Amino acid sequence: MYARIIFLLSLAIISFSVHSWIPVARPQTSTPLQSSASSCARSPHRRSIFLLPFLVAPTLAQASGGATAGGAYLLSAKQRYNERVQVGSKKFIILSKFPEPQAIKEFFAEESCYKDYASAGYLLANAFRRSSSTAPDKLPAVQKWKAFAKEAELIGKKPKSANFVNALQLLDEYLSEVELPPAAEL
Repeated sequence: MYARIIFLLSLAIISFSVHSWIPVARPQTSTPLQSSASSCARSPHRRSIFLLPFLVAPTLAQASGGATAGGAYLLSAKQRYNERVQVGSKKFIILSKFPEPQAIKEFFAEESCYKDYASAGYLLANAFRRSSSTAPDKLPAVQKWKAFAKEAELIGKKPKSANFVNALQLLDEYLSEVELPPAAEL
């Protein structure tokens, strides 16, 4: 803010100096009658002095909506991660209906859908905070996401003995906490 005021002041000074506010010795080549008329022509524009208040007047601060903005940031975070969580949930639900070990391995592979789903799920859960002083692990949505993720990762580690019943129940609890429709409706 102060940098802007200093910048505008320097522009004003430069502007006024161009318009002969700073006296400069000039040889007089006119008659006394002409000199009074020409001195008005060389003087600064009378209207330019009215610009000074507008150049140095403080402006209202405009918030950027950064990390501490509260509701605005959380709303955009919810919108940003909702789609990714819904896509990941749909793929997990489809996987639960057709639990083939190869498909399970592909879902949980290193550069796979699950990594994106896991990060989006955690970030969406974290966006449901009521206070910025609350630790993420204390948030109910984060706790439910971690419970689901733990169960889902067990399925990823042992695809042959995959039991999706508990994982789907935990997924429904998580989806309810982050205000998304249940797994059956996705």
